[in-house]
Amino acid sequence: MIEISPSKKLLVNLFLLYTKGLHFFDLQIRTVLLVVLTTAFSYILWNARGMNLEDFMKITRRKPILALSETVPFNVLNSSSQLASNENKVIPSTIPARKILKLKPTNIQAKSYIVYDLDDSRLVAEKNKTLQLPPASLVKLLSVMVFTDNLNLDNYTLVPQECTQVNGQKAGLKSGEKISVKDLLFSSLIYSAADSVCTLSRINSDRDLRFFNNYAESIGMKNSNFTNYIGLDFEDNVTTSEDILNMTLSFIKKDLFNSIVKLKSYQMENGRVIYNTNKMLFENQYSIGIKTGTTGGANENLIYRYKNDDLQRDVLVVILNSSDRYQDSRNIISNLYLDVE
Repeated sequence: MIEISPSKKLLVNLFLLYTKGLHFFDLQIRTVLLVVLTTAFSYILWNARGMNLEDFMKITRRKPILALSETVPFNVLNSSSQLASNENKVIPSTIPARKILKLKPTNIQAKSYIVYDLDDSRLVAEKNKTLQLPPASLVKLLSVMVFTDNLNLDNYTLVPQECTQVNGQKAGLKSGEKISVKDLLFSSLIYSAADSVCTLSRINSDRDLRFFNNYAESIGMKNSNFTNYIGLDFEDNVTTSEDILNMTLSFIKKDLFNSIVKLKSYQMENGRVIYNTNKMLFENQYSIGIKTGTTGGANENLIYRYKNDDLQRDVLVVILNSSDRYQDSRNIISNLYLDVE
């Protein structure tokens, strides 16, 4: 069966109604009207073939359609619009709680310390972070950054006599000995060799203490003052754990430095094997540096990095003036935990 749309049915009914009314006219007029009406309705029917009933009614009604706001009261229209807005509103998914690293209360003997989360770039814990204390050999990180800048590791230099007589732990360099910059760099960081740092400072002799302190300030060491490059207990040779942290953050940006400080040992060109002074490297597999320092005035100092991806830990620990820096480090690492922010 052929289905006829409602609009076409309406046209057909109207056409039949008109044809029935034609008998009231005489034959000539009836014939003319029939031809005109037939032509007109055929044209309309052809153009309305794709319309539905509502479309057809819109084009045949006399009065134009009013706007919705003219036919519906304002308060009803407003509430309906608000309802539609709420229905279509996308409810955001729940954001998971962020976990941050914290430190449980623990026994730490250091006079000053800092625990810093490298993943979040955030301070986890601190004590007396701006207290000025002697740096000991921790300052050698700064010395290496200043005096190896723009040097070629494969170049050689002669060891000055005064550097063989400097106080502190030494690599046993001989006066006038020809030594590579690489050996000087590695022995300075791994073995904390004072004679190596002294020799490096003579290569860049134009970089004096004023330059040294200005460089320190430029990397965030605002409360430090250095009177020697080795870390000896000279007068007014002081730093803070906060400044040491800033120095270390600058230091670890260089991959070469990072690769050196985590080495347990190194063989120099003269055949001598030196060992890292950082005891934590030998007892904890997640230890990756960085530097020790000990003098009578400074007591025990330590910069220690612990990285354990399974436990989501990558922390720097700075310890100044402790009677047992390694036990302080163990206590800190074992008492770290993740907590919901």
